[in-house]
Amino acid sequence: AMADSRPIILGIAPAEGTLPWSPKTRSGQMLIELAGAKSYQDLQRSYHLQNLCKAPLDETFAYDPKQLRKALQSAADLLVLDPSTRYILVGYEVVRALGINGLPTAGRKTLVPFRWYQNRHAVWMALMPHPSGRNRWYNDRANRMLCAAFLRGIENA
Repeated sequence: AMADSRPIILGIAPAEGTLPWSPKTRSGQMLIELAGAKSYQDLQRSYHLQNLCKAPLDETFAYDPKQLRKALQSAADLLVLDPSTRYILVGYEVVRALGINGLPTAGRKTLVPFRWYQNRHAVWMALMPHPSGRNRWYNDRANRMLCAAFLRGIENA
């Protein structure tokens, strides 16, 4: 059998039932749209979706930021990154939670979205801004196109 080569989209999003990201939320919808998928199931054909810190749909991520960071940090500490898998880190909070494991080994201190780099364990990663309704970055059509090109390029890789 061929190894599963789907990259993991690792982020923070409201979950729903057994689904790591709810397709009913703005970020779930946006992710489907950006990846050029027809549905959540279609998105899962190209990507594994993983949630660093699930919250029920009715809770927003407007908790106390310190509490949230602590929860994310704990979740990230338990995460075992697989060097045979590529990770798309969704949002700077995920990078922060991963700490040194979310950063490139050499060179660039600032992460540029949509550029692959390796962490200290030789795991390939790329950063993607969070597709939440609160992130104004996606209001710019050029930015949406940049993200879509990245996600759709991987799909065909």
